Amino acid sequence: SRQEHEERAPQEIPEIRRLDLAEVVLTLKAAGVANLKKFRWLDPPSPAALSVAEELLLDLGALETQGETRITELGRRMLAFPVHPRYARMLLSAEDHGCVADACLLAALTQGRDLFVRKPDREAADVRDEMFGGGDSDFFALLRAWEFAYQQGFRLDRLRPAGIQANVAR
Repeated sequence: SRQEHEERAPQEIPEIRRLDLAEVVLTLKAAGVANLKKFRWLDPPSPAALSVAEELLLDLGALETQGETRITELGRRMLAFPVHPRYARMLLSAEDHGCVADACLLAALTQGRDLFVRKPDREAADVRDEMFGGGDSDFFALLRAWEFAYQQGFRLDRLRPAGIQANVAR
């Protein structure tokens, strides 16, 4: 509506100031950018956001500090995955522990679209909570729901009453 249009900000906040910078920092480090604060950004991110991203990458083993931070061999391997560095690190660790399929499922369930219908009717919400809920964690509820979807052959007529999006589960 006209009123909604007039209430909008004149321009959006640049993505570089809204999003997690870990992937960007890792890519720039791989390209040889030593000092991110001196990098010629189109819209510079906040120094705090850069620090948070670098700290995360140090924790993941993707960067190391030798004067300036630089990319490690593990960090270069992480770049091969088109996912957030946290997921890339998880997948590489999964290979070491022989559980790649489980890690891929975990990444798909938590990285992708929501498995559950966003606004189910009351009956579907009750069925979903009864079937998949529990006190352990949201992830285990997702895992139980996906296993149910798999057992049902991802059939829409079986998944919709349980509040599961069949196409997402598939």
